[in-house]
Amino acid sequence: MAKEILKTNDLVFCTRPILTGYKRLSYDNKDNVLSSYNEYWREMSKVSTLHLFSMKQVTSFCPVREQEVFDRMKTQSSKKQVVNLSDETMVLTSNIICRVGFGKRPSEYKNRKEGR
Repeated sequence: MAKEILKTNDLVFCTRPILTGYKRLSYDNKDNVLSSYNEYWREMSKVSTLHLFSMKQVTSFCPVREQEVFDRMKTQSSKKQVVNLSDETMVLTSNIICRVGFGKRPSEYKNRKEGR
């Protein structure tokens, strides 16, 4: 049965159902994660693999990742308190993604918005 689903009829079973929540989260099914398996998905996947997630691109952001980890560790170690790793991982991930994508940490946008 598994061979029948995964090998013979893989195209029939690989597409997710289109749900309203998915459509809103994925900009009308235009992202790589929630979109249906079709020509658009294949093209976006190819572009992502070749340009966004290439070894050269990932390596180019190594200093950003290292600096963010260092800054978070320095901040938390100075407090000398117990650290919630779930919260720290979320903050660290958000900071890295925002710095790579937009050039600034989320807190820097907030401070700028408030006129600081």
